[in-house]
Amino acid sequence: MQLLLCAATAAEIEPSVAVWKQAANKKVDCLITGVGLMATTWSLQQQLHQKKYDYVLQAGVAGSFDSQLAPGAVAVVGKDGVGDEGVWEEGRFKSLSQLGLRSDAPPYSNGWLHNPDPVLERFGLPAVAATTVNNISTDEAMIRHLTHMGARLESMEGAALHFVCLQMGVPFLQLRAVSNAVGERNKKHWNMPAAINSLNTALLRIINTLLHEQD
Repeated sequence: MQLLLCAATAAEIEPSVAVWKQAANKKVDCLITGVGLMATTWSLQQQLHQKKYDYVLQAGVAGSFDSQLAPGAVAVVGKDGVGDEGVWEEGRFKSLSQLGLRSDAPPYSNGWLHNPDPVLERFGLPAVAATTVNNISTDEAMIRHLTHMGARLESMEGAALHFVCLQMGVPFLQLRAVSNAVGERNKKHWNMPAAINSLNTALLRIINTLLHEQD
């Protein structure tokens, strides 16, 4: 099995990459996409055109809308979507689908980009809905909108992974560890070390399991 691990920044997966370098593992390629939807879409699509992969993993930190997903908690993302793609109108946010500017056809389903892979259920981690945004959410009205649509986590790259892999027919998994509560911009209250530690602990376990099954 050939795996592609992608992350927005090198720091998020540095502990795992150090393990693979020491083991000289050639079954896992690493791609640092850069932050945001456009950078991730471009980088990932270019890599998938250059080489065939059996599985794509995206790992990174995330903000949480849910107090049950506190800093250090890890989850897999069952469905994702772009939460701020639309317009505020008459006191509420309307998505592109609601505006009639995008049909709800594959890879979308009810406005979401679902991961259909049964691997989501195999590692004992909660499978949650996430939203991807271009602006880190601090506005109370936007936070209410995103939680109302069902999002429990927020990132700036997840929907790009889902969209590209669904369009190209490549199995994928998005793994997220919580670094902070959404809306909290005081980084003194963030716990990035705990998020990165738990993220990489789960990441190494998942990758080792996937590789072992194909040996």
